[in-house]
Amino acid sequence: MNKYRFALIGGDLRSSRLGEMLENGGHPVVCYALEGGKMGGHYNRLASVAEASGQGDVLVGPVPLTTDGTTLNTPLHVGTVSLEELVQGIGRGKLFIAGAIPPSLRKKLEDRGVLVEDLLEREDLAILNSVPTAEGAIQIAMEELPVTIQGLNVLVTGYGRVGKTLCADLKALGAQVWACVRNPKDVAYAYASGIHTCSYENVYDVLPQMGLFYNTVPKQVVSRSILERLPKACLLIDVASNPGGVDLEVARELEIRVIKALSLPGKVAPVTAAENMQSVIFNIIAEKEKEVMGHA
Repeated sequence: MNKYRFALIGGDLRSSRLGEMLENGGHPVVCYALEGGKMGGHYNRLASVAEASGQGDVLVGPVPLTTDGTTLNTPLHVGTVSLEELVQGIGRGKLFIAGAIPPSLRKKLEDRGVLVEDLLEREDLAILNSVPTAEGAIQIAMEELPVTIQGLNVLVTGYGRVGKTLCADLKALGAQVWACVRNPKDVAYAYASGIHTCSYENVYDVLPQMGLFYNTVPKQVVSRSILERLPKACLLIDVASNPGGVDLEVARELEIRVIKALSLPGKVAPVTAAENMQSVIFNIIAEKEKEVMGHA
């Protein structure tokens, strides 16, 4: 395998662990705004984005890149790093990889000649991360509910990558699982997997019997008409990315307990999440090199 110089800029324990993995694989690694990683690593810690850019061929930012729209996501850093510093610090021709990159910032980087890849737009990472997301979501339910998953009636809205994995894991634990789906192909896939299905039009028939409800759809599909038919004891866990899919104001009004479970891979399984990131990062590098060869 070719050896690449990596610069890690910000991030959480996933980034810290990723640095160790890359270093153990023989790749030179430097970092900036990542000095608080408990998992350590012996890679050099630098003082600015520009310095990191100068020493790295591939720059890896946080997932998500920002949580407030103005600063870099740096939970392991004592200070703050502005997004403007990020833009000004990355040199032309560098490959910058991060997650949930705002479109306006992506354009600024690309206008400066930076190659930009968003990890959260990658199908391969979404599939890999569906496993720790599903396991983390089930862990929350086990900790919060006074009953077992086995025998419990569970509804999952959405049957994409996370929805499929979550339904399969819940079924394996003995739950009675319903997937609320739109696509006829998903209905067939769920049927073949032994999962009950309902549409958003007839979901109301099954709501009163639910003890656990997961939403995986990142737009508001869990509205008042659905929340009003849920039992008060039903726990609702929203694993969709912001803004989520639950009308939280109505849920509070109806005293339905909602847990927003964001970024579960990094919270419940940072090592696995880092392994998944590393795998996809090398997929991206291979694709970029193939593009270059194709244009040669």
